Amino acid sequence: MSLYRKYRPQTFEDVVGQEHVARTLRNALTADPPRVAHAYLFTGPRGIGKTTNARLLAKCLNCESGPTPIPCNQCDFCTRVAANQPTMDLIEIDAASNTGVDNIREVIIDKVGTAPAEAKYRVYIIDEVHMLSNNAFNALLKTLEEPPPHAIFILATTETHKVPATITSRCQRFDFRRVTPPDIAARLLYVADCEGIVLHAEAAKIIARHAEGALRDALTLLEQVSAFAGEEITPADVRLVLGGVPQQLIDDLLEHIGAGDAHATLSTLERAVAEGASFSQLGRDLTSYLRDLMLLSVGFEGDAGLSDVESATRQRHAQILGRARLEATLAALREASKEMRDNVDHRLILELTLVRACSVQSPAPALAPALRPASAPVAAPVPAWKQIAAPVQTPAPKKEEPAPIAEEAPAMSEETAPPVEMEARGAKETAPEVEAAPIKETAPEAPAPRKKGRRIANFEDLTELWPAVLMRIRKKIGVTAVAYLHDAQPVGFTESEVILEFVKEFHHAKACDAAERLGFEKIINETLDKPRKLQLRLAAPAPKAAAPVVEEIVDDEDDDFDGEAMGNIVDYAQSVFGADIVGRSG
Repeated sequence: MSLYRKYRPQTFEDVVGQEHVARTLRNALTADPPRVAHAYLFTGPRGIGKTTNARLLAKCLNCESGPTPIPCNQCDFCTRVAANQPTMDLIEIDAASNTGVDNIREVIIDKVGTAPAEAKYRVYIIDEVHMLSNNAFNALLKTLEEPPPHAIFILATTETHKVPATITSRCQRFDFRRVTPPDIAARLLYVADCEGIVLHAEAAKIIARHAEGALRDALTLLEQVSAFAGEEITPADVRLVLGGVPQQLIDDLLEHIGAGDAHATLSTLERAVAEGASFSQLGRDLTSYLRDLMLLSVGFEGDAGLSDVESATRQRHAQILGRARLEATLAALREASKEMRDNVDHRLILELTLVRACSVQSPAPALAPALRPASAPVAAPVPAWKQIAAPVQTPAPKKEEPAPIAEEAPAMSEETAPPVEMEARGAKETAPEVEAAPIKETAPEAPAPRKKGRRIANFEDLTELWPAVLMRIRKKIGVTAVAYLHDAQPVGFTESEVILEFVKEFHHAKACDAAERLGFEKIINETLDKPRKLQLRLAAPAPKAAAPVVEEIVDDEDDDFDGEAMGNIVDYAQSVFGADIVGRSG
């Protein structure tokens, strides 16, 4: 039998790391009468005792002397539960493999009304309850709302956020916590002593750190290491099996990183790998220790899962690395841990991370303020008077901007600061341009928003507000509708209809086909003073011969005009000078 099953707690006093849960349940069972809820919800990470405490609660409720906070472990029900034997009044369901509503109906709903066969209560333990389907939750909800007095439900989950609130609100919720490394190490020493195994204290601490708060995982690791080491387990055995890193190697790495010696750092890394350490485990151990140094650097005082390294050693490492290098290295190791999950080349990732950590330079706070004044004039802002005097920097000529604030500021400064114009001659030439710039002439366009609620009552309004009508169509129907009407122009507006004319036959055909389907007419009528019928027509093609005729007429007129002008000038010259015409063509 596995160690975690063999040494499963049989009373609430044996529960490790969940005192808040055990005490609450003991007090509820001690009350007279016992304060027993019809539904419980146990939440928390894996391997911390949710199912174990659920089985303990079932024993306390159905013990021959129960309900009691301490089961006898001698009666038939207690011995059956302790031996993991089936009983009719303790039903355990794995929701991960029984997710459907039919499973819940068959196991629970159809039988929950039946009285217990042997004990006082019929206890249902549903493990990984978050895996149930929505229909299964709905079926279970009805039973939780009106449960029979003999039914007790204990729901266990590692992902409580996936459990519907309607289920959670009908349960007493207990949040299980990760077990601390000291508590895990103490339990490992107890189990090893019971098994006749000599477990070194340092080895127990290493296993506890590997378990990451899960006592079940720690017992599994102990069983694995004991199979390798035999009757005595040393720290070296644990590191060899689990890939741990000796503290001395971590000390050497930090010494070299603090000195910025990349060559020595990589050599130490190679030595750690040669001794059996894996790259991923080395990264985790280094991250864990740097986390301790970070807490120390900010003045933290307390346990919080700190390693067992001497305080003087941690203090020395914190001083060697410095705050900046420590934080940068810790952040780089966290990113490296993420990359290792998706990349098989762990060696390259860790080597690159450590080399970069060696190149991190600590800031020099005393020099930083001294350097700032020397570089400040380079990035100093240009004074306001220089911006006025320099025409190139004045943004006034940009007429497309409605009313830029930067254009008004120079005009005000020139009126209030005449000496500025004497310092820069160019300012006198540019100042009138700034004052004469039609900045405020664009103000009359401001009333445009008032047309927002205006209704179209004539053809002038229609042509003026046609772009706004298209925007309304685009907002309510979509871009496709506007594409159909892009070629249309309003050409008529009467008491009964609005006439749109299309230049291209393709757009006209598409608009006619989609007008009723998309509702052009309805949206256009929303902008009119009263409903009108929408008429879509195709513009008549322009006559091709019209242009040459106009040109010929113009040419004839020009020729006639030129001939008359020429004749009048000659006659006038003859009358003034008294000369005869020697020769005249035409």
